[in-house]
Amino acid sequence: YNPNNNGGDSTGDALVVDNCYADAEPAVVVAGGTFISANGAAVASYANGGETVVADFIAGGNFSSDVSALCVDGFKADDEDGDGVYGIVEDTVVTGDIDGDGIVSIADVLMLVRAIVNDGTVENGDLNGDGKVGLVDAIRLMKQIAK
Repeated sequence: YNPNNNGGDSTGDALVVDNCYADAEPAVVVAGGTFISANGAAVASYANGGETVVADFIAGGNFSSDVSALCVDGFKADDEDGDGVYGIVEDTVVTGDIDGDGIVSIADVLMLVRAIVNDGTVENGDLNGDGKVGLVDAIRLMKQIAK
């Protein structure tokens, strides 16, 4: 979808949400359905005329591309079986759960410290929110376990 001054030109997206209303909040929620596109994105969101791009409006459904960036808080798109179709699932990230087993333990601390020593990054390892993984995060994680 390529926006223009009179709507837009299709590029093959299955569903397009275009905010072109000045000073108005668009009311869009996708709670189910199947959106498949062989030529473009399953869902695309745009804004004309300097308006705000619509985001956080998908709460369910199946899609031919990863639409996680458009999901409401607490949900994400997941291609669980690897077939290229993303379903919407609850995002159940546990802060500090570095190994992804659902619980925070000393194993998570060890993985985090290894990543710090090796100048690597780990998913869910930035506990203080500064955008990087460091010793402060390891200390916070140890305090979290000690509680």
